[in-house]
Amino acid sequence: MPYPKTLQDVVTNADQEIYWVEKSSCFVELNSASCEALGYAKSELLGQPLSKVCRSLSARSWGELLDKLRLRDGHHQIRASHCRKDGSEYLVELHLSLITVRSEDVICCVRTDSGVRKPVKQPQDEQYQKMQFLLEMVNGISWTYDLLDQHFLFVSQSAERILGYPPEVWTDMQSWVDMIIPEDRDYALGFCEERTAAGQDHTFEYRIKKSNGEIVWVLDLVTVVTDENNRPVKLTGIILDNSEQRKMLEEIKESERAAQLALERYRAVIETSRDGFWVTDRLGRILETNRAYSDISGYTPEELKQMSIGQLEAIESDDDVTAHIKKIVAEGNDLFETAHRRKDGSKWPVEASISYSEVE
Repeated sequence: MPYPKTLQDVVTNADQEIYWVEKSSCFVELNSASCEALGYAKSELLGQPLSKVCRSLSARSWGELLDKLRLRDGHHQIRASHCRKDGSEYLVELHLSLITVRSEDVICCVRTDSGVRKPVKQPQDEQYQKMQFLLEMVNGISWTYDLLDQHFLFVSQSAERILGYPPEVWTDMQSWVDMIIPEDRDYALGFCEERTAAGQDHTFEYRIKKSNGEIVWVLDLVTVVTDENNRPVKLTGIILDNSEQRKMLEEIKESERAAQLALERYRAVIETSRDGFWVTDRLGRILETNRAYSDISGYTPEELKQMSIGQLEAIESDDDVTAHIKKIVAEGNDLFETAHRRKDGSKWPVEASISYSEVE
């Protein structure tokens, strides 16, 4: 798979182990740090399945891992054992990202347990910028938090672009809480602490006040990393600006409310009208009538809904009614005079104003 030169530079030059695999789990790119750690030449691993160096990863567990990536918006953190060419093993923590390169889905695996640290003094050199580019492939804020030492190990530079807060101000849990609007703080902190204590990955929404005072909705996707005793030791995740999605949801709800209000007003007008009103389908079957038509015809609304307009028509034959309906459907409307038959058999003159519209 041909990669953009920038991505090739990131993979090749990073100090951390970074490799890319296809959805089939086969290697498509590795950096020199990965090859050195594993003891293989790149040519020995390209095209080989990930299980060659991660023997505990079966086809079934790989499929489950892909499912988790999809459920968590393309991000997941795992602990695994890597097997070197000489047969020795070592434990790693990997951050997996499902991304698209040249219309193909690939999984980028970055070893996180030996590289990134607290971002207070992040080096602003070329190497760091390349790592930033890699970690910010998604439009969000990547972060890692140490639960034992209670401080952020890493926050991506996109935090400043998205929220106005540079990585160096993300120090401890309180620094994050202070960014949340007061109304959402208890919920956000309580929810995160509860799910973390249970060792459960979690996703939640809350509002943050940006450095410029603007309030935005964010979606926080959190993965809980545990030790060998299943004790939570680290949190890792991504914060996404969810304001546009929230805005669209509110617009949809407002549109639905407006449509419901219009329908209620429409029904109120129809029900209070002195003129008879009815709705039929394209076969002439009555779907709805108002009280005025029911009173004039002598039929109850329930009885009318079991009838067709042809059963009420006193002048046109069934064939005439069918042809008339086809004409109205084709032309969109019609105004004509006819007569309808009441339940008691009597007739009364009707001036019919008919309009056709398609309703799903």
